[in-house]
Amino acid sequence: MTANRTTTSYALLGLLGLRPWTTYELTKQVQRSLGWFWPRAERKLYEEPKRLVEAGWASASRQMTGARPRTVYSVTRAGRRALQRWLGEPPAPPTLEFEGVVKVFFADGGTLQQLRDTLRVVAETSDARRAELDAKAVENDRGD
Repeated sequence: MTANRTTTSYALLGLLGLRPWTTYELTKQVQRSLGWFWPRAERKLYEEPKRLVEAGWASASRQMTGARPRTVYSVTRAGRRALQRWLGEPPAPPTLEFEGVVKVFFADGGTLQQLRDTLRVVAETSDARRAELDAKAVENDRGD
């Protein structure tokens, strides 16, 4: 069953191929890793594992953490095959959504100061993202 499968479906299958996860753990892992280049709304990430189970690509098991129940998802053999097939397909062309560039594109409709402010924010955001990546590299080097 491949109807309504998205890149997010396959991304979650890839993560489930690493180990079983709860939806909360999957969401956090996407934010820590794939979110850098494949940002998704949390709501979508919480819904998709159920769809993978319906497709037979994942299984769900109920576990208890203390007094709280949780559902842990695992990839199935069919899910691994689906992921492998998808990995063999040509990727879609990249897309980029970047509001700062849209504002720069239309900057002649505003003031020079607005353009400068936009460029400053873009640079600050880029610097902050770079610092986050540098910190992750340090963590990785330490084995954290």
